Amino acid sequence: MLAPVVGILFSTITGITGAILSVRAHKKYGEAEKLNKLTDYRLKEVDAADYEDFPGEIKKARWKGLAIGGIAGGILGLLSYKVAMLAAKASTGTKISELTGAAAKRATLAFFGGGALASGGMGMNGGRAVLAGIVIGPVVLSVGIAMHMMSKKALARARQRAAKADAILKKSLENEGTKNIDQELMELKSQSVEGY
Repeated sequence: MLAPVVGILFSTITGITGAILSVRAHKKYGEAEKLNKLTDYRLKEVDAADYEDFPGEIKKARWKGLAIGGIAGGILGLLSYKVAMLAAKASTGTKISELTGAAAKRATLAFFGGGALASGGMGMNGGRAVLAGIVIGPVVLSVGIAMHMMSKKALARARQRAAKADAILKKSLENEGTKNIDQELMELKSQSVEGY
């Protein structure tokens, strides 16, 4: 009865953690996108070299997470299945490793389901659900981690870009200010020469 509890807890914890990380990542992407739009507005032009493709980055992060999680989940599911086949017993008391073919498969799935339906477990269907959770949990978690990591980088780049824009604006304002002062001085000088 311990296997389904552990499997369900594992898939629930990894799934929730992955979902939380994905939500946080979307918020960071949103913040970075707003910061870039504000920077573009302040510069009054979009610098194509610095423009961030956030929807493309989100898609890339999801695919990267799916690939990593798919591999990790598949390996974890396969290992869980194999360990159960080697260590667990069927509801009849026979070691699953001594069974072959469909009997071994059914006994392993029933083990993950907490035992046969007749003995109060969730049976093979429950075992399939638990195994699916063991496989899907790492997928959701790795998608969340990949999106979280990439969103942190995107937000950092947006902040750097905003800081560069601030420096450019400050420099141009300083230059404009000195031009205006120089122009005003020239006008003042010309007025004073004409006045004498």
